[in-house]
Amino acid sequence: MIDSEKIVEQPAKEMPQMRTVMLRMTNLRLHASGVFSNVYRDFDNAWKKPIPSISTTPISQFLSWFRYRGTLLEPAPQREIAIKKTWPENRERNFEMLFLTGIGRKPHKNVVQMIFAFSNRSGKHDRASGFNSLFFYLVFFVYTAWLVSLLQYPMEKCMFLLCESFVFEFLPDTLASVIKREKLDTTDIKLYAWQLFNGLRYLSSHSIVHRDIKPMNVLLDHLVGLLKIGDFGSAKTVRKVAKSTAYQVSNFAKHYTFHKCRVTRFYRPPELLLGAEYYNWTVVLRVDGLKCSSFLDVWSAGCVLGEMIRGKVLFPGRHRKHQLKLIFLSIGSPTAEDVKVMRVPTEIIFDGYVVVGTGLGMLCPNADPHLIGILSKILVYPPKERLHGRGLLLHPAFDSILQLINDL
Repeated sequence: MIDSEKIVEQPAKEMPQMRTVMLRMTNLRLHASGVFSNVYRDFDNAWKKPIPSISTTPISQFLSWFRYRGTLLEPAPQREIAIKKTWPENRERNFEMLFLTGIGRKPHKNVVQMIFAFSNRSGKHDRASGFNSLFFYLVFFVYTAWLVSLLQYPMEKCMFLLCESFVFEFLPDTLASVIKREKLDTTDIKLYAWQLFNGLRYLSSHSIVHRDIKPMNVLLDHLVGLLKIGDFGSAKTVRKVAKSTAYQVSNFAKHYTFHKCRVTRFYRPPELLLGAEYYNWTVVLRVDGLKCSSFLDVWSAGCVLGEMIRGKVLFPGRHRKHQLKLIFLSIGSPTAEDVKVMRVPTEIIFDGYVVVGTGLGMLCPNADPHLIGILSKILVYPPKERLHGRGLLLHPAFDSILQLINDL
């Protein structure tokens, strides 16, 4: 018997039909957040957790998201859901919102799909939303006071930030949590790698570059082996090769050095580490009519594959130069031709610093040779030569798991 007092009602739009519905939810609690490193299961007690010092907490920690989980009672069918609440910095619908609605495209089994959406102003005391708590308002007050005092951000904007709420089917794990918890066997690695690159192929067919592929942003149902690419907060649509950036700089922090990007260093391709500004997003038509993957995302996904094989981060650089050093030691330093095709600044010169790589097999001893072979074809300097798309998905190494893929 469900306690009627714990049922939350919230008007929302059903996606992609954009039909107005009334959500009836229960058992809502904070599951994770981008504010602190803690993850809460019991929302009622979340406010008891300590709030970090304003003076030591970077602004990026306050400009992120909360993720809740709960049970959707209506509309049917009853199911577990995840709710991501985020605060865009302007009043326009952000790219993540527009893409995840699914309007104008078919859903894909390896990419998260929004099922409902709603929005409200954070400064309005709306008890009907069911997400208000002492914890939330303490955080919001500290956040607001800090922005006003340190950055002179207008109080009226702080108090009425638009809060976007996205509702998804709940997947219990991330790839990061699974890697931390257990050693993946070869079958699991192949199963998840195939689905990850299959999802990227779908995104590239819609001219989407994710720009933040990493285990934390890959959602799993580990019991059934299902993978979905999530968190499109850094994604963008690219129609041609153009000057762009893989970095998302907050409007609040453009003049501050502590918040330069959301793309995690461990998964950043070498052309970005070396300062390239014109990236080969490569949304070009091939003979078969399909569009190639973003080679930026391909490198990142290769690092994720290496992390699954190794059981820990493949290139755990402490800073940009150390990140490059680890890559050089593994696959060798780039040649003059590599530097040219990566479009890095001409002042980048490697004369006198030639490294012969030890090979990726040294980082992943006892790994399946087929997986190391795939990894070695993905993690190369020339972006267009990175194994991707249909060629990768049809690699013989995946023959053994194709039936499992079909059964998902």
